[in-house]
Amino acid sequence: MRGKTSERPAPESRCAVAGLKKPPTPPEPCNRVPCTRIESIWEIVGDWEPSPCRSCRDLQTRAIQCVRRTENLLTGVVSRTNVNDTACTGYPKPLAKQICNENLCPVPPKFRLPPTPPMPLRRSPLYNRYDLRQNIVGIQGKTLYIDAVLAQGYPDPNVTWTLQNGVTLEADESLGRFRVFENGTLRIDNVRYGDRGQVETLAINSEGEDRVISPITIYGAPDIHSLKGYRNYKPTDGSYLIARPGDTVAMQCQFFGSPTPKGRWIRNGVPVELGGRFKTDSAGCLIVTNVRIDDSDVYECVAENMIGVDRKSIKLEVEMLERKWVRKYLSCSEDCGGGTRLVTAECRNSVTNVKVNDSECGEISTRPMSKRLSCNTMPCVDGATVRRLLCTGDEASVKPTWTALEWSACSKSCGGGKQRRKARCVNPCTLRKAKRCDVTKRPKRTRRCNISKCYGAEN
Repeated sequence: MRGKTSERPAPESRCAVAGLKKPPTPPEPCNRVPCTRIESIWEIVGDWEPSPCRSCRDLQTRAIQCVRRTENLLTGVVSRTNVNDTACTGYPKPLAKQICNENLCPVPPKFRLPPTPPMPLRRSPLYNRYDLRQNIVGIQGKTLYIDAVLAQGYPDPNVTWTLQNGVTLEADESLGRFRVFENGTLRIDNVRYGDRGQVETLAINSEGEDRVISPITIYGAPDIHSLKGYRNYKPTDGSYLIARPGDTVAMQCQFFGSPTPKGRWIRNGVPVELGGRFKTDSAGCLIVTNVRIDDSDVYECVAENMIGVDRKSIKLEVEMLERKWVRKYLSCSEDCGGGTRLVTAECRNSVTNVKVNDSECGEISTRPMSKRLSCNTMPCVDGATVRRLLCTGDEASVKPTWTALEWSACSKSCGGGKQRRKARCVNPCTLRKAKRCDVTKRPKRTRRCNISKCYGAEN
């Protein structure tokens, strides 16, 4: 368009043809930011010492060092150099000393002094009733300070304390755990529940006396002193409660404390949900009716109040009875010619086949009736005849068989043990050692025994 021009870059050769000279290009400064940053700062070297504090109002210290910090802005590398503390002047220095455990220091009692009378008037002692402590509370095992109630009188009255047991203490006098300071403050060390009750403060001078009775309440953390288990309303021993399916079990937790603790039951870290088969009575006893296998667990009794908490646990094991009645055949009364044998029953573990007490099977089923059966009805003949009847022909051609000896004693009384026995290949006629018995029919030489869990001292 006319009247308008535009500037476009053109080859330098055109400017040279036109006789124009290229002006010089001066250097321009750039990257004016310094390549390093240097600063002096305070650094904390190490933790507070000693840690933790050893005593009341203990002094803790730590090392503080002035450090020159140099950072390369191109590479990001930071180096530190210890310098004189004057290099950090102007920067707030962290604390190098502090007092710890200050809140744990016993605070001495403070007393108000009676106003000085304008002139010494003789009068009998009189307690300021507004200074009376109506609620003195001590913590079991701690130290209790009871300030003397301000008594006004002239001459200055002497203050004495009368304890719960009737013992009287004056100023700067002590007896066992009790001490009265010069200012009249009563200190009781290692407070016990027996210290609760009333103490009397008596002020006496030549003009008369006045007395104040102060009640003392002792608070203490809960203490579970008894945790017992009951199966079908019969007590059990130890911290194990063993029951069988269908039983009713109870776990009684007895505790005391002041204020009166509240008790609760926990199972696997979760409060026991009450209702249905789980319930508690007024004494906090946990009762489980018709127990099942999945009720087996550790139950924890928790007693707590505003002072502290105490815990104790009891383990409930609900186990199935692996018992059964097994018939036992006694020896025959006669070797031949007809005899009788008694057939009775004995209680055995159905897994290990080990004989157990008959009372354990009695809880499952009724014991079978004993009876007599006939036995050894073959006619009596001499030994040669018996041998001829049983082993006819070539005895060496008789097929060998396996015979097993008695099982050894179990290696463990509980928790799973082993029994062993020997098996021999013999000729059934000669009972001598033979060969070529069928290996696949060889009797077992080991078996498990006493697989029930161990409890108490059996662990």
